[in-house]
Amino acid sequence: RPLQLTTNRSTNAIPSWSRNSEWVYFTSWRTGRAEVWKIRAKGGSETQVTRDGGSVAAESTDGRYLYFVRGDEDSGDLFRMQMDGGNATKVLSSVGGRIFTVFPNGIYFATGSPQPELHYLEFATGSVRVIAPLPGMPHADVSSDEHWALYPQPAMSDTSLSLVENFR
Repeated sequence: RPLQLTTNRSTNAIPSWSRNSEWVYFTSWRTGRAEVWKIRAKGGSETQVTRDGGSVAAESTDGRYLYFVRGDEDSGDLFRMQMDGGNATKVLSSVGGRIFTVFPNGIYFATGSPQPELHYLEFATGSVRVIAPLPGMPHADVSSDEHWALYPQPAMSDTSLSLVENFR
């Protein structure tokens, strides 16, 4: 049976799980702009996480940081903040389509216009490299073993899924 988590009448969207599955992060516009909030997965009070804008939240694999996007629907900057609060610092510019995935050694992310691409930011070196073009739309996901990238491939008026194998 579904459990309604949020009770505020504002738009509450873009949910994601914490690494331990005890919390649900979500974006809410209740303050007049997009902000990241969280609530226990079993219900309870809702807690505002970001203060200067934010959406699309994901925890780091070690649980030390929360990554989130500031920007509009099509593109924004990726920020991170310590899980216990504090100031947010910019990690990347122009993450497209609200798409980024945090791994232990780096972040896979999509860029927006003019030519969307799947990129990888390596934490150790700070270098960014292109993985694959994303024709038409900046949406992609990377498998948990980092051996596969999946993205939609537009063809005429339909959209098909394409897979990139062994790109590392």
